[in-house]
Amino acid sequence: MKRREGTRRPTAEVGLLGGTAPGLSPEEATRRLELHGPGEIPAEPRTPVWRRVLQRLRDPLILVLLVAAALSDVGACSRHAHGR
Repeated sequence: MKRREGTRRPTAEVGLLGGTAPGLSPEEATRRLELHGPGEIPAEPRTPVWRRVLQRLRDPLILVLLVAAALSDVGACSRHAHGR
């Protein structure tokens, strides 16, 4: 079976190839950190819980289910109050 380029190689074989390229020196890394910052993507502000709840309540299916639950509860309460 012929090995394709780009596949994993055994650790011993990688050592014979010369290893990996050296990284930045600590001084260069510090300089780039000061110049460009940490390279993080700024986090988006979180949506407040109350706004997420209201967004879900705008879904027509949720509104239908809430109305059905309320009508069922009202019906159950009135049956219980009248002794049926």
